Amino acid sequence: MIIDFSRKCNTYKAATKEELKGFGCPKCHAQGLKNHGTYDRWAVRLETDGFGRITVKAIPLTISRGKCDSCESTHAILPGDIVPYKQYSQGAIVAVLEFVLTDKLTVACAAGMLGIAQQVVYGIIQQWKAMLLKMVLLLRDKFHRYTITGSGHGDETAVLEFVSQNMDKAPQAYLRYYKWPMFMTFSQNTIPPKVFIGISE
Repeated sequence: MIIDFSRKCNTYKAATKEELKGFGCPKCHAQGLKNHGTYDRWAVRLETDGFGRITVKAIPLTISRGKCDSCESTHAILPGDIVPYKQYSQGAIVAVLEFVLTDKLTVACAAGMLGIAQQVVYGIIQQWKAMLLKMVLLLRDKFHRYTITGSGHGDETAVLEFVSQNMDKAPQAYLRYYKWPMFMTFSQNTIPPKVFIGISE
C-alpha cells in the first residue's frame, strides 16, 4: 500500500492516471504506476456540528489502486489520515483517547457520548498502551523530547498531547521510523502479512 499524506479522507478523490505516474513502487522502487481499478471503503471521523456537539461521521471512499509494470505488484493509494484495515481515522482514534485519558471520561460515558460501542473504546485504549513505548522512543529519537519516559500516567498524557498537536507530523514520523502505520495492528496470524508501504513525499 502507499500512504499519501497529502490526501485526507474527507477530501479524498481517486488518483488520476497522471497522478499515479508520480508514485514509485514500494516493493521494487520502480517509478510510475498505472491504473489498476478502485475499491470502496468507509472511514469514520469525528466532527463537530454547528452547536459544538461531536458527531461520528462515516465517509464513503473510492480508493485508487496502482500497478507496477516492473514487478506486477498492485498498491492501494490511501489518504494519510486513514488507518489501514480499520474504519476509524487517526484523528477519531486520538479524539477517543483524549476523552478517556485527558478529559477523564469513563469508557461508558465516552462511548455513549460518541454513539460507539464500549468495546471499540477499550480496543483503542489497549492498542495505545501497547504502542506507548514505541511512541516514547519516537519522540525521543525524532522529536528530541527526552523528558518523556512512558513510565507514568503523566507521560502517557504528554505523549498523547504531542500526537494530538502534531497530527500532520506524528503519523508520518511513525511510519518512517517503524515502517508500519500508526494505530495499525498486526494480523492475528502467527506470521504477520507482508505489507509494503510507500510514502508519497
